[in-house]
Amino acid sequence: MKRRNYGHCITLWLAVHVCLFTACAKVGDPVPPQVSFLDTIYDLTAQQVENQIQLIFSVPKNDFQQVEIYRICDPKLDFEDHANLVENVTYKNLIPYQNTDQFIYQSLLIADQACRYGLRLLDRQENRSSFSKLVQFQPIYPAEPPAQLSYQVKQDRIVIRWNPPTKNTDGSRPAQIEGYLVNSQHTVSTPEYVDIEFKFGEIQSYRVQTISRSKNPLALSKFSKILTLIPRDTFPPLVPKNPSILIVEGEVQLTWDNNNEKDLKGYFVYRGTEPNLLEKSSPLITINTHMVWDSFSTLDKATTTGQTFYYRVTSVDQTENESPQSETVNITVR
Repeated sequence: MKRRNYGHCITLWLAVHVCLFTACAKVGDPVPPQVSFLDTIYDLTAQQVENQIQLIFSVPKNDFQQVEIYRICDPKLDFEDHANLVENVTYKNLIPYQNTDQFIYQSLLIADQACRYGLRLLDRQENRSSFSKLVQFQPIYPAEPPAQLSYQVKQDRIVIRWNPPTKNTDGSRPAQIEGYLVNSQHTVSTPEYVDIEFKFGEIQSYRVQTISRSKNPLALSKFSKILTLIPRDTFPPLVPKNPSILIVEGEVQLTWDNNNEKDLKGYFVYRGTEPNLLEKSSPLITINTHMVWDSFSTLDKATTTGQTFYYRVTSVDQTENESPQSETVNITVR
């Protein structure tokens, strides 16, 4: 009887210790599974270019593998439940949009159908983001592109002109024209664009689209033929104004108003003893770009007492264009 009790005590002792160190230990709170949350696309916009839809968007910087494009053309159905997956585009196959940090997706439009579009992101674990902002698109037949681009180079601008289209892409008339888009950046209401940011000697290129619908979504023609040119500076500076002359300590001082052209290089002085027979009297008088004058002057030491001298001034730019001569001033050295 005593042996039974002894064996029972040993069994109980083992059970207590096993419970303390194993099954009876305190269990921590359950750890939720790690889930990757993808940012969505917030800036989705759309535009029509001839018979294509273009979706333009930015992508977040988190790790994703693909952009999914969804579409639905039934206005009665819920987008999230019924939209069809149109295409998957991997990150490396995304097409940059112009000179921005956005991307563009292009696809043929479904004729005469208003459709809604939305995007989702997909990562390596096949986690999907929520849907982007949706865009709704009703296609139209836009006007044809402008034709016969021409240009006129002036001293401070290039003027680009073109012939407006006369019909739409389906042949209907009149052409739907709400304006024009130049180089995908500048909107104008008339068939003329003035470029004041050009630089002489550098290649300038222009292409124009007709705007047939200016409200979102934008509807454009395809691009016109590209116009390329290299403008040359053949424009002289303005004639120096208000030349005046006086004697300073026995020497002739010639003064005139300073020109304000950005590409001004300097001045030439013409002199002679006959008003119609003046010759260049000195090398180019250069200007100091670190100083600003209301007037400019030079001294003429090579004069003869009792002689009358006549003077004119011209201005010269960086491409050696020289202005006409100023009005004549004269003085008799005493």
